Amino acid sequence: MKKEYSVLLPVYKGEKPEYFKKSIDCMLKQSIKPAELWILEDGELTDELENIVREYEGKFPETIKVNRHKTHRKLGLVLKEGVELASYEYISRMDSDDLCERERTERQFEVLEKHPEVDIVGTIYDEFLQEGVKGPVRMLPEKPDEILEFAHKRNPFGHSSILMKKQAVVDAGNYRDYEGLEDYDLWLRMFLNGSKGYNIQEALVHVRAGRDFYNRRGGKEYLARQEKFFKEFTQRGFFTEREYRYTIGVRRVFCRLPGWARSFLYKTLLRK
Repeated sequence: MKKEYSVLLPVYKGEKPEYFKKSIDCMLKQSIKPAELWILEDGELTDELENIVREYEGKFPETIKVNRHKTHRKLGLVLKEGVELASYEYISRMDSDDLCERERTERQFEVLEKHPEVDIVGTIYDEFLQEGVKGPVRMLPEKPDEILEFAHKRNPFGHSSILMKKQAVVDAGNYRDYEGLEDYDLWLRMFLNGSKGYNIQEALVHVRAGRDFYNRRGGKEYLARQEKFFKEFTQRGFFTEREYRYTIGVRRVFCRLPGWARSFLYKTLLRK
């Protein structure tokens, strides 16, 4: 197996420069280094962020690739183009404010060597507000059958922890413009297309949970997108009618809660 892969790392003008640099460094310092790292600019960046991009372009001209866009777009469209730009069969995802362990990608390739039928490899992850202080861990199912069962209730992967096969992504239709659900949407279409997943049971990725992390998971607009999503995949045959009614009922209650209440439930019931 050739362990060559592309990294997709979107960034927009609201990101903090110090977080952005650390995310890039995490991927460049992987024990199995990426063949290319695509910085996907989602609209014009601040001068400080753009200077960082140019700095890394100059230091690592063979690895750092940049896709610049003057207009802000939805994340799904940014990642769709990133997949099309990727030169290698394996694609790794990283967010511009998250961190990961040096051996993350190496461990993921080990899974792919042992389980060649797997198309998506993620890891469990922890959430933090302050670096060096461990936060709650999101536990996710490990094996393909467990992941498929879990996907009938909730998103079975941490998006920024993923290493996936490009061809399987393209065969399923690539990313779409499904705001807030870009990854869940892709996984379900891949599952319907026969793909299998695997989650390493170690927190190799560290997700930065900002103050608005849980606030974004509520409100009328967020609920409307959820209802549209679950209705579509019920029609496609992934969810049963009973699963649809139960899931939407729970989400209607959850989305109407104040942000502090959602935060409490996430940390106490949905994390460890």
